[in-house]
Amino acid sequence: MKDNKAIHSLARPGVKSGAITFIHKDGKEHRFYSCVNDLTGSRLSAFDNDPPGIDDPIAWVKSVFKNIRAKAKVLTVIGDF
Repeated sequence: MKDNKAIHSLARPGVKSGAITFIHKDGKEHRFYSCVNDLTGSRLSAFDNDPPGIDDPIAWVKSVFKNIRAKAKVLTVIGDF
């Protein structure tokens, strides 16, 4: 089983979670993550240190990962997406 805590410290184990680190067209390194909060059961998704969106649909999260892979230089990917 993967370590969801590497994605986010509140990530619920065993639930679809992921994080991707990439170089954006602005030339800077960014990170996007999505996981289910182990305390509340709500999905948290965010870029960098921005406040997370809550309960974003899985389809949207998958599309973000897909778009990042298609448009940016990916440095690392962990998780299910």
